[in-house]
Amino acid sequence: MADTAFTNRNGKEKNMNEETKSTDAAFPVGDNFGGGLTKREYFAAAALASLITQNISTYEAVAHEAVRIADELIVRLNMPNG
Repeated sequence: MADTAFTNRNGKEKNMNEETKSTDAAFPVGDNFGGGLTKREYFAAAALASLITQNISTYEAVAHEAVRIADELIVRLNMPNG
């Protein structure tokens, strides 16, 4: 089995088999996450960038779909072999 651990740029060891959590920092700095975007927020923003070009009737519908996509991505990332 291949080694799935690595040391990030802050010197903290990370195992690639660890579950992705929606509350994890999208861009962590050091051991503390003192603000900024969560992974869920970051994924939703990325989806939103594409969704706003679609013909979706309301901003509420666009936001709902962006969050649904973000949540599904987190689920998929936690599946074996993503």
